[in-house]
Amino acid sequence: MKPQILLLALTLVCTSAWADDDVSKVNGRISADAGKIYGSLETVNGSIEIGAGAQTKNVETVNGGIRIGDNARTGGVETVNGAITLGQKVTVSGGLETVNGSVLTERGSQ
Repeated sequence: MKPQILLLALTLVCTSAWADDDVSKVNGRISADAGKIYGSLETVNGSIEIGAGAQTKNVETVNGGIRIGDNARTGGVETVNGAITLGQKVTVSGGLETVNGSVLTERGSQ
């Protein structure tokens, strides 16, 4: 019984450690799957799309838009050249910033 408990504990620790890995690219789009947990998402030339119910830390791109699905939770959201679109009931716990782009928020986002 004790080896099974140890295995379960190690599985839970390892899963949570892998679940919030950062994703960083220079060129290319980043997609965060719905319902999953991620660390920071960063790209220089590309858009970022976060699926419904996903959780991320900061989300940043220089040249590209950011779309965040319904019920997702993020830290700060920032783009230089691109729009930011928040679905319904999105929670952004950090700042929300775009230099050359629009911001669209659906009902219940904060």
